[in-house]
Amino acid sequence: MVVHRKLSYEESRSRMADDAGKGPIVRINPHELSINDPDFYNELYVFESRRRTDGYHGFVEGLGIQGSHVLTTPHDLHRLRRKPLEPFFSRSGISRSWPDIAEVVESFARRIESLKGTGVVIRFDHAGSALAGDVIGRICWNKEKRLLDDPDFTPEWWVLL
Repeated sequence: MVVHRKLSYEESRSRMADDAGKGPIVRINPHELSINDPDFYNELYVFESRRRTDGYHGFVEGLGIQGSHVLTTPHDLHRLRRKPLEPFFSRSGISRSWPDIAEVVESFARRIESLKGTGVVIRFDHAGSALAGDVIGRICWNKEKRLLDDPDFTPEWWVLL
């Protein structure tokens, strides 16, 4: 009697490598490799100072937001688009924004606490997008949209995103 069980990803990757008589790197398809070698990580994922690398176009296909800043695959174009946003994400930029972020997060915590024991079901995808929207509004325009105040956490904001 043969017993079959579902293999974990790591077990199946390891078995593929063993069956093929290969080492820790196995080609999954023409665009993907499976690498089981921690020492190779720093060769594959490099900083610009070592080697300029374009993003992998396959990661952005089908998301419906091609051409956006985050999903820009050509290295130089991504760098050009990233430059105006750097002040917001620098250590000093975050430190300047921290009081505003903390105030919105405290508002979120109070709102969640107020629903405790009420039996209300909280859609945390809606709540999280409302939190993000209020933080963005506070930092970018110095005013909140008050998305967290909506009884359902402004589900249309979540749909918009």
